[in-house]
Amino acid sequence: MHDVAIVGGGPAALALASACAGASLRAVVVAPPGSERWAATYGTWVDDLDVRPDVAGLRACLATVWPVVRLVGAREHRLHRAYARFDNGVLAAHLWPERAARVQDRVSGVRRDGDVRVLELAGGGEVVASLVVDATGSSSVLVGARRAAGVQVALGAFLPSDGTVEDGSFTLMDWSDRGWGAPPTFLYSMDLGDGRCLVEETSLVGSPVDERLLAERLCTRHGWTSLPYGEIEHVSIDMGGALPVRNSLVAAFGAAAGYVHPVTGYSIAASLRAAPRVALAIADALGAGMLGDALCAATWRAVWPRPMRATRALHNYGLAAMLRLDLGGIQRFFDAFVSLPTESWARYLRIDTPPAQIAATMTRFFAALPASMKVRIASTPPWAATRVGRG
Repeated sequence: MHDVAIVGGGPAALALASACAGASLRAVVVAPPGSERWAATYGTWVDDLDVRPDVAGLRACLATVWPVVRLVGAREHRLHRAYARFDNGVLAAHLWPERAARVQDRVSGVRRDGDVRVLELAGGGEVVASLVVDATGSSSVLVGARRAAGVQVALGAFLPSDGTVEDGSFTLMDWSDRGWGAPPTFLYSMDLGDGRCLVEETSLVGSPVDERLLAERLCTRHGWTSLPYGEIEHVSIDMGGALPVRNSLVAAFGAAAGYVHPVTGYSIAASLRAAPRVALAIADALGAGMLGDALCAATWRAVWPRPMRATRALHNYGLAAMLRLDLGGIQRFFDAFVSLPTESWARYLRIDTPPAQIAATMTRFFAALPASMKVRIASTPPWAATRVGRG
């Protein structure tokens, strides 16, 4: 019998399991063998880790740190805020909860048994816990359907560092106009510091973009006739829109709970920041005698407290407004955004920033926009925040 069973083997699952174990909860991680070997490229602003009690340990998990970040809108910007890429293997080892149990199997279903939950495993076994938390990512089915605003698609290539990317550089976004029209896409690239680089063409949120189009644009940017031979990264992220449907059977955490930022597509830092808070809330609820549906509801409220839900609505609206712009408008949009004081745009890029601060940043940003863009953004209807990319 466990206090909490966490389904998933990614960073969010391990972060929450580790925090639960640290809160003296009997935690178990349920995931297929090998699920802790992550193929994705995980990045974070370095200062987003500062609220974690193990910030020094997390910084030791960073494979590459770029003190300056390049962003290109209508003009080029150098952002003096450190950004980093995780070493996935080191991060997994750091997050793995020594005091949590581990079950290596797939989950085929979950059911109630009085005040407890029973995970049914594909191999025929069962795991019994007071609480089940789904941390399997945005494609989760345990927590029910979630209506995302749209999909961000990217296609990248890992290549030898042969001048394709400037040594020691990291480009978060390059919106250079190549004359190729809709849909707008941008270049994301980095010198990995290990003799390789990553170049990636990324779409805005909307209907899924054909990877062949992204490949063509990536080749055009670099003067290639075809993608060079090398490791290819395929990315598809559900972004924005409604939060997962609440239910009383299973709670959710990380991307499965909608922690993907509606504007940036990032979620790992948000999950790392939230894990200790959510684990303490679970421990408090169990300590107060909550079980069954009441425990699940308390966990949902901890994952998405009311202020964070208000912030999410503002982020969704901001995304909807941005997607009403053409490429020239998007370029000017980001020029104005990163021209704000660093602390202002940095706060906007966190899902746990209080809504009053998000609103203040949005107001300041709106005041800095050209008049033509103000009209376009101000005319965005409120319902657009949940229908981005739906036509």
